[in-house]
Amino acid sequence: MRKAVRDVEVKGQGDVVIPKGWCVLVYFRSVHLDANIYDDPYAFNPWRWKERDMAAATANSGSGFTPFGGGQRLCPGLDLARLQTSIFLHHLVTNFTLSTE
Repeated sequence: MRKAVRDVEVKGQGDVVIPKGWCVLVYFRSVHLDANIYDDPYAFNPWRWKERDMAAATANSGSGFTPFGGGQRLCPGLDLARLQTSIFLHHLVTNFTLSTE
């Protein structure tokens, strides 16, 4: 979730305002299933973004492409990656002798 630090107008139109202090949770799955952006959004198609320019897609807020759900706060693999890194470092430090020679 994100907390609004000031009043925010959605799309700058003034119709919808998120008041300061409210918590907002963006549901990225619904963005990826938007029929206005994608042809047949409910069909399983992992190559849906292959023909698109990914640099433009991530920079353009209207593209709908949100890789990995929006960062470390929403990435389901974050804790697993930290655990694996900790195990690797533990074995590296306890089983090997490092030298500069």
